[in-house]
Amino acid sequence: MSDNPAIILVVEDRPESNRLFCTIFEHAGYQTIPILDGKDVMPAIAKQRPDLILMDIGLPSISGAELTRRIKADPDLCSIPVLVCTAFVSGEEWKDLQTIGADHILPKPSDIKVMLGEAARLLALKNGSS
Repeated sequence: MSDNPAIILVVEDRPESNRLFCTIFEHAGYQTIPILDGKDVMPAIAKQRPDLILMDIGLPSISGAELTRRIKADPDLCSIPVLVCTAFVSGEEWKDLQTIGADHILPKPSDIKVMLGEAARLLALKNGSS
């Protein structure tokens, strides 16, 4: 196993939430790249391919749902796990979220241990399959 920490792209438009998520993941030993606007996601992936993406749905410019669809439809990017973390979804919206290709969906707020555990599980699955 490499000594380099996994890189997590943290896509969250609320600056205080983005900082909190980055801090949580950094304390767990991960490297983070904060993204506040949907338009910056694809260029960030191209520049420094992350090991995992924590994706909010309600973003400026391009929704997290659309970004997740694009990532999962791209043969070069589809192996990057996408962990969607979103708030305020109805039952119908929750069903729609399940069709976008996300590797896992967590409601906001989520327990920190659950979020970190799910991120670790997705990273282990990704690394086990490469």
